[in-house]
Amino acid sequence: MVTLLLHIHVTNQNSLVRKEDSMNTSDDPQATATPTETEQGDNKQTHLLLNEEKRFYSSIIQSAASPMLVIDSNHTILFWNNAMAKLTGFSSFQMKGTRQQWKPFYPAKRPLLADLVLDQELDAIKDYYAGFDASKCSFGSYCAEGWYDNIGGQRRYLLLEASAVKNSRNEIIAAIETINDITEIRLAQEAMLSHNSFLQEIMD
Repeated sequence: MVTLLLHIHVTNQNSLVRKEDSMNTSDDPQATATPTETEQGDNKQTHLLLNEEKRFYSSIIQSAASPMLVIDSNHTILFWNNAMAKLTGFSSFQMKGTRQQWKPFYPAKRPLLADLVLDQELDAIKDYYAGFDASKCSFGSYCAEGWYDNIGGQRRYLLLEASAVKNSRNEIIAAIETINDITEIRLAQEAMLSHNSFLQEIMD
């Protein structure tokens, strides 16, 4: 989460630098002074450092072991990491910059857990997810789980966790969702329940 906030901070800093550059081209004669070579060099160095930071933090998210997606305040995908691409069969190239986060998981458009957390539609979670709960590990995060018929060509049981990302003014600016494939664990649990039920029938 800290990584994501730092990345968003870097993105915002890039916007501020661009804004300052545009202010220097305004119609105000006093604001159109040609920057010195030193100032131009400083601005260029600032851009380079900010872009390097952005690439570094982006690389961390892309390389995370758990499948992960990040959406901005407009529900547009900022990140769709490598693990998510491997799980779903949908690449970052296909998904980044779109609002099609639902597509690998559902046959028709509907909100993901991250979408509901982003909009703080917490009461609606139960309408979309039968098994959900507040996260025991992270305040303000929510978990859900269930069977999905076709994830990357396979039927899988997924554990989802989503949380909102806030800025220094406590405003929600993004949401992050991690997804873990726990199919083998779920199948083992179901097999054990079935076995216990069989034994109970015999004893009765």
